[in-house]
Amino acid sequence: MSGGSPTSSRSARPSPAVIRRRRLIVGLIAVLAIALVAVLATISVRAFSGGGPKAEAAGTASTPTPKPTSTPLTPAQQLLKTAADPATACAVSFAGEGITQPPMLQTEEIGRAHV
Repeated sequence: MSGGSPTSSRSARPSPAVIRRRRLIVGLIAVLAIALVAVLATISVRAFSGGGPKAEAAGTASTPTPKPTSTPLTPAQQLLKTAADPATACAVSFAGEGITQPPMLQTEEIGRAHV
């Protein structure tokens, strides 16, 4: 058939809204494909370098976390711990050759003038 008629087998050009929708879909598919490639590349690099989740878990399980040990309180610290008001308390220690006097707890009475 020669001489095309208005009702030819060729379809009309799609509207601008349809073209925008198609471009959006193609763009989303491209972004998803790039993300998938990045995830697969990361997984393969970790697998070949031996640093997967299993290797990390095994590395942390073999090295136990050290637990801090508490330092025992000195006699002066023990006295301050038992004070009724630690803000006004003071532990007085005596040092010198032959002195065996244990520390003493002294408190300051607030509001009273000391001379």
